[in-house]
Amino acid sequence: MIRKKILISDTAPLYPPMWGGPKRIWGLFSNLTHKYDIIYVGVDTGQYELVKGIEASEDFFEKRFSMPESYYKYWLPIYERLFKNLNFDPYTYFFIDNAKHYVDALESQPADAIVCSHPWSWNTLKYRTDSPVIYDAHNCEYTLMRSLAEGNLFKPILTHKTKVLEGDLCRRAKVILACSEEDKQAFVDVYKLDPGKISIVENGTDIPPLPSLKERVAAREELGYARQPVVLFVGAYYKPNIQAVDFIVNRLAPKLTACQFVIVGTVTNAFSDSQAPENVSFAGILTDDYLEHYWRAADLAVNPMSKGSGVNIKMLDYMAAGIPTVSTPFGCRGLDVENEKHVVISELDNFATAIWDTLKNPELRGLMRKKGYDYVSTKFDWKILSKKVEHILDQLLFDR
Repeated sequence: MIRKKILISDTAPLYPPMWGGPKRIWGLFSNLTHKYDIIYVGVDTGQYELVKGIEASEDFFEKRFSMPESYYKYWLPIYERLFKNLNFDPYTYFFIDNAKHYVDALESQPADAIVCSHPWSWNTLKYRTDSPVIYDAHNCEYTLMRSLAEGNLFKPILTHKTKVLEGDLCRRAKVILACSEEDKQAFVDVYKLDPGKISIVENGTDIPPLPSLKERVAAREELGYARQPVVLFVGAYYKPNIQAVDFIVNRLAPKLTACQFVIVGTVTNAFSDSQAPENVSFAGILTDDYLEHYWRAADLAVNPMSKGSGVNIKMLDYMAAGIPTVSTPFGCRGLDVENEKHVVISELDNFATAIWDTLKNPELRGLMRKKGYDYVSTKFDWKILSKKVEHILDQLLFDR
């Protein structure tokens, strides 16, 4: 049988996956290379170079492009003055079709099916009529944009452009992959879509073996946290994550001085050590191997989120690593978890107390470690979720 080619597009670097969007793409599609050739086309705004080809794995190839010279010369100064508080780059959302080499690759890449991951490359892909289109919707971007752009002078323009772009993609797509029932309903309500074209394919995580007590103790000693409770937060440079870390730095850490709060990920770029109390440390971006030490060392993970969309991958990562977790109800959105069984659920006003009470209760933490791990292992393993995507692709490409 001739292998079919799947073209995936987004406006970020993919491999190695470092935050939610790339993790979803890699998690869902890297498990399909036994049947399909996967080509990912993306951009890296931090690299001023023409193109980089990365053989992420056998039968999975990434083509990564820089932005045009005008982006670095003219746009970035404008972004710093007018849009930085948004914590996303409107250029890559709405004007990515000015990146010639990126556009050329999307237009010329042979494909039997096209996956538009996020809607931002749709202005280029909409001219292709040779292949069926799947919209892999990490969020309902219109409803998310309304939240992210709150307080910005350009909110009406940003939300309008998002709605027009995403709405056109939704209508053209043969299938929409939504992360949750809430997102599916948002698409139906906002764009008046037939619910039958929307399939739920949740976010997921990799499922490693649970670390032993010996491994956890060794990790704590190696990182120098042998004598204090370690409370972990992991997140990308993204407005809801920045707000969550601001809450940790200014509200939680001063109340819980006996705890060591560790912040991991690109969200740390929004903060400096001088802004934080002594019991907050910013570990920054870590390789998967080194991040594993922090997974093992943590006594508790926290998710004090109050904004965002879709299912938080960090929640799945925490439970898959066997870390007891305290989260807001909003941070648990899209998850069928029970309070004091899978996680501890608390409003922000009582968050510090919930953390301390959980740390003092080893039996509860042991229960959550097991129940949370079992929950994500059976429902949110990327290998299981990839089967849903494989079935959708099979129907599109072989059942026609």
